[in-house]
Amino acid sequence: MNKYPTLFEAVKDAINLCDSWRFMYADEIYYKDNFPGIAQVYDEDSMADEDSFYIVAPSGAIGFSEDEGETIEWLFVRADNQKEKLPSSLAEMEG
Repeated sequence: MNKYPTLFEAVKDAINLCDSWRFMYADEIYYKDNFPGIAQVYDEDSMADEDSFYIVAPSGAIGFSEDEGETIEWLFVRADNQKEKLPSSLAEMEG
């Protein structure tokens, strides 16, 4: 399991695992063709602190942690599997 300093880096990995994602807090769907560009723009506008990172689940879901992995907030889930059970921490994901 890899940690990524930016959303763009996470998306570059995730596009190899699925074709589309749903943003958890809205009805927005992102597709592999345009998601990297959107992620790049987001990263330019947002700076994560040094303890923060993005993570990609084996399914392609993308999460974010601000506390070195003690909690994972899943931001983008597979559009074709929105009810996937995802781990709530890095320890749960690795264990």
